Amino acid sequence: MNEMKAKLLISMIVVALATMWTIIAIVIAPILVDRNIPTTGVTASANLEVQANIDWGIVDNNANIFRYGTIKNTGNIPLTLTMTTNIAESWLQCFWNNTNYRLEPSQTVGVQWILQVDNAPANTPFSFNITVNGAQA
Repeated sequence: MNEMKAKLLISMIVVALATMWTIIAIVIAPILVDRNIPTTGVTASANLEVQANIDWGIVDNNANIFRYGTIKNTGNIPLTLTMTTNIAESWLQCFWNNTNYRLEPSQTVGVQWILQVDNAPANTPFSFNITVNGAQA
C-alpha cells in the first residue's frame, strides 16, 4: 500500500510541476518579447586608381624632370599615401608631392613626380617602377 501512495504522490508532484510551468509560461510569456533590429554594413576596402603615363624621355644631366598624374581612392576607407621605387642607379632619384597625404573615399588628388638626375653617365638607358601605396588612415 505504501508503494501505491508513493506512486500517487509522485504523480501528483509531476502534475503540480507541469501545472506550475504552464501557469508560469502563460504569465511570463507576455513579458518576454523579441525585437528584430535590422543592421547593414560594408567591409572595408582599400583601392587606388592611378592615372599616369610616365615617359621620362631623354633627360639632361643634373636636371629635375616633372611628370603629372592623378590618384583616386576608389575604396570606402581613408588612405594615407606613400610611394616606393625600385631605382637601381645611384644617379637617379624620384620624389613626389604627396608623401603621407590622406586621401578620403572617392577623392581624387593631382600628383607631381620629380625625377632628379645627378652626374649620370651619357647615353645610359634606365627604367624603374613607381609603386603607390595606400594604407588605412
